[in-house]
Amino acid sequence: MYEYKGRVRYSECDRFGRLSIAGVINYLQDIATLHSEDKNVGLAYLAERDLGWVVTNYTMNIREFPKMGEEITIRTYPHSMKACVAYRTFEMVDSRGVRFAEVISTWALMNIKEMKPMKVTDEMLAAYNPLVCPDFSPAPIKVRPEGEEECVGSFTVSEAEIDTNGHMNNGAYARVAEKFLPDDFKFTSCVYVFKKMLFFEEKAEVSTSKTADGSLQIIFRKEGEMCFMAQFK
Repeated sequence: MYEYKGRVRYSECDRFGRLSIAGVINYLQDIATLHSEDKNVGLAYLAERDLGWVVTNYTMNIREFPKMGEEITIRTYPHSMKACVAYRTFEMVDSRGVRFAEVISTWALMNIKEMKPMKVTDEMLAAYNPLVCPDFSPAPIKVRPEGEEECVGSFTVSEAEIDTNGHMNNGAYARVAEKFLPDDFKFTSCVYVFKKMLFFEEKAEVSTSKTADGSLQIIFRKEGEMCFMAQFK
C-alpha cells in the first residue's frame, strides 16, 4: 500500500467548487507514478527501457466529491501483475477518515517506441511485493456503446495535453469528457475505457448516448473508430 496526503486545490475543482472528475483521474495517475518513483521503477527506469504504463480502464464508485481546501488521503494497492497487465485499486478518504471514492484500474506495460505489450520485469515484481488486494474495491464493469449516438462536438489534441508516453494524457481525456456532462446530471459510479491513443494535433469527434438503465455515455472517435468511452451512472 502507498499513501499520499494533500488538500483539494482550487485548480483541481469544477465550477461548483468541488474536486472535478478530471481531478480524481489526475490524483490516481499521480499517486501511482509517485509510488513507482519511490520504488525505483519510475519514469527514469521506464525510459531507459523504452517502456511505459498505459491505463486501459478505470471503474469508480464515488459517494461524494470533496470541496476546495478539504484534506484528503489517497491510497493505492497494486494487487496483481501478470504478463503485461497490472491491476491497481485506489481509495480516497476525507479528513474524517470516511472513504468517498473507490477505484479499480487496469494498466498495460508497453514498449512505447514499437507500441507493443511487454512482460512485467522481475524488478517491478520485486518492487511492488507484497501484492495486496483490498476487499472494498468495486468489481470491474465491461461497457460498450449503446443506444443512438448524437454528435455533440469535436476537439484537437494540444501539445499541453501530451504526457511522457507521447500521447494524450488520461486526465486530459477526462477533462474533455467532463465538459459534455449536463449541469444537473448526478452520478455515483463511472467507467473510463481507453481503446486507442490520441496524439498531438489529432482530431476526435465527441458523441453522447443513453443506455437502457439511464447511464450517460460519452464517446470519442478518431476517423470513425472509438478511442475512448466514459459511462456515468
